[in-house]
Amino acid sequence: MITDTELKLKAYGVLREKLNLVDVERFISIIQKEKFDYTKWRENLFEDLTLDELSNKAMKYYNKQNPPPKKTTKTRAKNIKEKN
Repeated sequence: MITDTELKLKAYGVLREKLNLVDVERFISIIQKEKFDYTKWRENLFEDLTLDELSNKAMKYYNKQNPPPKKTTKTRAKNIKEKN
């Protein structure tokens, strides 16, 4: 388990990858102002989905984020050679 400080730094880094600095600061300001119960929010997040639907959505998202590596000409040539 990581420390609270390490978690904050990692989370800040993730936000910086997706948002510009001004939006990161704005997001943090919004979160600090609002009384937000993440656990309650998560309880109802997927209540309308079946387990299969949720699994399919997760798999599609994963595959979109992690596409298979493209085969190079060298790889194709190796596959053809192995078949012969």
